Amino acid sequence: MKKRTKWSGDMLFSWLKKLCRIMKLTAFLIMLSIGCAFAGKTYSQSNLLNLKMDSKTIREVLSEIEAQSEYHFMYSGKMINVNRKVSVDLENQNIEGVLHSLFSGTDINYIIKDRFIVLSNLEEDEFLSGSQQKNITGKVSSKDGEPLPGVTVVVKGTSKGTVTNADGNYSLNNVPENATLSFSFVGLIAQEILVEGRTNIDVIMEEDAIGIEEVVAIGYGTQKKRDVIGSIASVKSEVLEQSSGVSNFTSLLQGQAAGASVQVSSGRLGAGVDVKVRGLSSISAGTSPLWIVDGVPIITSASTGASSTSELSPFALINQADIESIEVLKDAAATSIYGSRGSNGVIIVTTKTGQKGKISVNLDYSTGFSDLPFQQVELVNTKQWFEMKDDMKNSYGLGDYTMADFYNNSPYLTEELTREQAEAIDIDWLETGLRQGSFQNYNLSVVGGGEKTSFFMSANYRKDKGVVLNDDLERYGLRINLDAEPSRYFKAGAKFNFTLSNSSRGKNDDNSSNGNKSGVAGGFAFINTESTPFTPVYSLENPNEYYNPYLGNAVMYADRDYLVQDVEMYRGLASIYGEFAFPFLKELAVRTELSVDFVQANRNTWISEAIRWDGSLGDDAARTSRTLNYNVFLKYDKIYGDHSINAVGGIEAQRSVGWWRTMSGQNLVGSYKQLGSPSNMISMFSGLSGETYLLAYFGRANYKYRDKYLAGVSIRRDASAVFTPDYRWGTFVAFSAGWILSDEGFMGEFGENNFLKLRGSFGQTGNANIPLGLDVSKYSTGLVYGNQELIATNGTAISGIGVSNLTWETTNNLDVGLDFGFKNNRINGSLAYYNKYVNDLLLATQLPYSSGISSIYGNIGDLVNSGVEFNISSVNLKTDNFQWQTNFNISFNHNEVKKLVPRVDEAGTGMVSGNTITKVGYPVRDWYLSDFAGIDSQTGLPQLYALDHDYYDETGETRRLKDENGEDVIILANNANGNSNKFHHKNKSAIPTYYGGFTNRFTYKGFDFSFLITFSGGNYIYDQYMRDMYVDIGYGGQQTIDLYENYWRKPGDEAKYQRMNWRGNLILEDGTTVGLGDPRIPTTQWLFKGDYVKLKSISLGYTVPKTPTTAKIFQDMRVYTTLENLYTLTDYPGWDPEGRGSGDWDLPQLFSVTFGVSVKF
Repeated sequence: MKKRTKWSGDMLFSWLKKLCRIMKLTAFLIMLSIGCAFAGKTYSQSNLLNLKMDSKTIREVLSEIEAQSEYHFMYSGKMINVNRKVSVDLENQNIEGVLHSLFSGTDINYIIKDRFIVLSNLEEDEFLSGSQQKNITGKVSSKDGEPLPGVTVVVKGTSKGTVTNADGNYSLNNVPENATLSFSFVGLIAQEILVEGRTNIDVIMEEDAIGIEEVVAIGYGTQKKRDVIGSIASVKSEVLEQSSGVSNFTSLLQGQAAGASVQVSSGRLGAGVDVKVRGLSSISAGTSPLWIVDGVPIITSASTGASSTSELSPFALINQADIESIEVLKDAAATSIYGSRGSNGVIIVTTKTGQKGKISVNLDYSTGFSDLPFQQVELVNTKQWFEMKDDMKNSYGLGDYTMADFYNNSPYLTEELTREQAEAIDIDWLETGLRQGSFQNYNLSVVGGGEKTSFFMSANYRKDKGVVLNDDLERYGLRINLDAEPSRYFKAGAKFNFTLSNSSRGKNDDNSSNGNKSGVAGGFAFINTESTPFTPVYSLENPNEYYNPYLGNAVMYADRDYLVQDVEMYRGLASIYGEFAFPFLKELAVRTELSVDFVQANRNTWISEAIRWDGSLGDDAARTSRTLNYNVFLKYDKIYGDHSINAVGGIEAQRSVGWWRTMSGQNLVGSYKQLGSPSNMISMFSGLSGETYLLAYFGRANYKYRDKYLAGVSIRRDASAVFTPDYRWGTFVAFSAGWILSDEGFMGEFGENNFLKLRGSFGQTGNANIPLGLDVSKYSTGLVYGNQELIATNGTAISGIGVSNLTWETTNNLDVGLDFGFKNNRINGSLAYYNKYVNDLLLATQLPYSSGISSIYGNIGDLVNSGVEFNISSVNLKTDNFQWQTNFNISFNHNEVKKLVPRVDEAGTGMVSGNTITKVGYPVRDWYLSDFAGIDSQTGLPQLYALDHDYYDETGETRRLKDENGEDVIILANNANGNSNKFHHKNKSAIPTYYGGFTNRFTYKGFDFSFLITFSGGNYIYDQYMRDMYVDIGYGGQQTIDLYENYWRKPGDEAKYQRMNWRGNLILEDGTTVGLGDPRIPTTQWLFKGDYVKLKSISLGYTVPKTPTTAKIFQDMRVYTTLENLYTLTDYPGWDPEGRGSGDWDLPQLFSVTFGVSVKF
């Protein structure tokens, strides 16, 4: 939409803003340059206007002129009275005639320069003539040295001004010596410069990353940020394009977008990242957002079924340097148009496009290294290890620890150490079993275009060597983005991206029992828990061989001569579009898009008989996943005076299908490291997987009145093949409204330089991401049946009842927000409240034991997520050479279950699953653990608070049992008590309740410095690995300094950890024998707050100054270094609290250092 704007401090051109929203800045500048150079001088004579307006303000008349033409007005609101009402009735008049009719007999003067019209008055002219004056010339350039045409240059406080020409040059006559020149352009940071008697003033302008006039991607289109009444968070390319130590770009979203919780739980190369938008919106169905890349709904997982490793994420095959922007759509106004796929939010990724004009080549090279973070779990040395073991065995009166106790008569033993030999060895396995990682990254891109075409092409190569041995990743990528506009009515384009990756994934498990028959041992988890400090890497008897391969040797298990687990992954992302504007109705266009995402993942696992007691093992798997998406829709965009309507409506179809193949066998034949033709085939399967279909009709209409009253409605009707025909269709509607308060007259001068927008929305989205096949009954085979006389072993019994009436989980989404911008948008941000009420949760209802079936699914639950989001960006300080910019965001989320299975709700007991409980009135999956009561200082025994079982049976609530004196009853923390005295720990779950980020960026001349702090909290971590290490200590394995320094040693010790025991048994000082059973009981002793504040990254860069010599070689050069994961402030005693719930100790996020250079030719 064209809109007249007025000068008040800085003059902004809305027509330039709109064009800048539609295309890349450089493309716009080139087109504007051509327009300035070749614009016909007769436009003012040839373009005729028709105006019939009764009792309208000058402001409204100027708006109508802009709507009917390509003219744009410049004036000062303080000098020109645009609220004066006039009546005009003109037909087929040129601009001179119209302006003469409007301003004849007034003190207003006008100057027409090409398609710019400058209004001034006599008072303003007298002001300019009342001071000593000079003629000013200069040039305006981008930070890349490119000339900037179309920049507005104005004498502050007046309408006297001009615009730069095609070469970025400008000239102003009769400028007072003490005047201030204002330079402004849409998308660039405005500057004010004192003349101070100078006659030549050159200016370099930089992009404004925080303007309200920027364009954001929405469903099936784009929209000016000013007009957005949905809740959308944007992350621009500046955050993503600089190379870093991470190999999955989604982790770079952390701390950048309010409402998006980004948790990185593994430092393994290419590992997945957990992204949630506004909390957890389901219990049984999927909770991940819908990802759209260049209009393609992409595949987010391609598991190859590998055990005890981290799967390679398909996101690792997308080059972050190709990304232009990422938008996170959060409320119903933004997501409802995606219908059944939008309940968990939508994330739209837009890649870079071409620019018309001179071809530019960009080359970026970076390299660096990675290592364990500075904060580490400290492990004991050999002396400390044996001291603890002696205490353990002596606790049961059996004397000192021997190596026979360590080997425990293992039949898989190939070599034994004496204790004397063991005590002479002291290995730091964090050094021996790991290495320093490294990476190299090459990016080459070419950008350019002609009069009717533009292109962006890039090639990427990245090679990572992981910190864990046998953890490597190599990636090749190629992208071609093409756009063409062969006529004024038709445009088309295509985007192609192909990526190939080769990775070695290794293993990550502590289980090497039974001679490593499972073949899963190895990696970081094994080093932390099983690799004792005296276990040598190589045999003492034969140093050319590994020591005890069947008992667990982390280095041998990472040696490709003995274990191979390689994954090849190919990804093809492609989309094409065509758009035709109807000549007879220029406001109407039709657009069609066809897209495909294809992922092929192949895994080869081979384990040598040298490390597996049962012989060599081969496992071959391949997963093919593809999604085909097609849509066609109409676009309508029309301005009727003060009214503006933008609408889309169309149809979409999607097909997703996969094929899964897997084979495994042992006792392999031949010397190749592959399955081949095994002597013993274990399993084989090949078949269709994940086949789903979607058909949808969608529409959206946005209405705007007087550029300040906003309203919108969207509707989508979906049919998904995951449901039976009678329940296949669902309709999702959303309404939204907005009010730009700052444009109201009652805001006075505040509205001139500030921005306030109140917005709200309500609507529905759905979640069809449920497990497939729930409508089909399932059977178990191979069952025994009959009687003593006749026994058969091929029986069949039903194991799951199909449910035909399952339907969507539906989210009712309310959102209210305030967007603001102060001091000409120098400070801007938003504050929002949301409430997401989810109906018809998919839940499994328990059936009576006599039925022989454990549960049956139904849409029977309700859940709510509510919260507050706040984000703010500001330019704190700005001079000619220095700028300081800050961004901050924080989100609070409250998760609460409203309804479950009726029988469970009536009993009040909730739904228990392992060590978690889901109950009405509380978050999903609170922790359900016995309540730790500390260590008895006299005996060193662990204690628990007893559960009041009678009260629990009556109410379903858990509380501590009291004695006759009202004191808590404390019992021994043995296995039996631990499992029969569990408590619901209310509002303590693995779900974070707040998260956010804080960024600061400083620039001084050619230097730039920035840092990012991320934080998250309100969640709790139940660390089972720590529990197993600290209490199951009668067996061999690794131990920590924390345990060594803080376990109970003598009566009177106020200890953190219990006394040593020998495999669950011990004798007290008074001779009493105590049996703990299996001491690995679930207690709150191992429940920790997951709060953290992390210094996520620090970056320092330098842009080489341009000189005549360097200009002949390159346009721009920047060198930089980035440090990541420097420090984490937390009370969690494990490796890294981020992304932890419970489970193993995976490799934490790594400290990394990157060095890079970026050159533009």
